[in-house]
Amino acid sequence: MAGFNVLLLPTQLLTILEQAMNVNSRTDVFDVIIVGGGPAGLTAALMLGRACKRVLVCDAGKPRN
Repeated sequence: MAGFNVLLLPTQLLTILEQAMNVNSRTDVFDVIIVGGGPAGLTAALMLGRACKRVLVCDAGKPRN
């Protein structure tokens, strides 16, 4: 059974989303928000981007190998 890692607490995620979308001055709308920039998250973002969807990827920003 495959596991997953929780990268952000809900309050941290909300802060990142507010900063990314700058909700006070912009009206950007995303079709999909992906939490996690690992292999699965980036693959999902790539496939959705190819399908002309507006995608926001949120990640903790820690280096990976």
